[in-house]
Amino acid sequence: MTATQTTVTNDPAAHKILRAAHEGGYRFPTGFAGFAADLTYADDTQSVNGSVTLRSPRQIELNLPDTTDDVREWVTRELASMAGHRWPRSYEEGDGRWTLTLAGEDHGGALIQLHDDPFGSFYRVRDGHIIQVTRNTSPLRFSILVLSHTTAPDGRALPATFVVSYWQSSPDRLIRTEAYVDDFTEVDGVMLPSRREVTTSDDQGVTRRELVLRSHRLFS
Repeated sequence: MTATQTTVTNDPAAHKILRAAHEGGYRFPTGFAGFAADLTYADDTQSVNGSVTLRSPRQIELNLPDTTDDVREWVTRELASMAGHRWPRSYEEGDGRWTLTLAGEDHGGALIQLHDDPFGSFYRVRDGHIIQVTRNTSPLRFSILVLSHTTAPDGRALPATFVVSYWQSSPDRLIRTEAYVDDFTEVDGVMLPSRREVTTSDDQGVTRRELVLRSHRLFS
């Protein structure tokens, strides 16, 4: 006997909710060429100064001497994440590509399932904001819970505090949480990252890292 395969139909209501959240989230202006800035990295054992030139999330030149490769890799990864989530991209180029359905809607918001993206993602949208993202990156899955937003001068929102929780699949257990605090500064009408603090809790204990950016210069 052949099993019947269920066809999932794209739900316009789910796309309407997610598109509104996308358009309400702050992104750099179209044609954004990047920026340079001075920076300071600090953790429980050190504080070092350097600089960065960022022309895209994948084109980052970091000058951070007197520290380890692990620190430089962490700083580069966080800079790429901060820039990548703000890089200009249309809804159709992003989540609008996928087949979406409403998996539920209650006082916690609308739960939207992405059926054909590579990570089996779920989004929760409330009050026009994406407040939770869950993805499966086997053998791990993670969930991002946004706790607060910063409002840009044009009214669009940037996540300001959020927690990322990681689970391993076998056995199923929580292995790490990361609490983020992000700050921003306006430079010539563009909201740029100015600070990121990350507190990590895992089996090794609790660690805190901070990245501060200053003296930003926009590229044209």
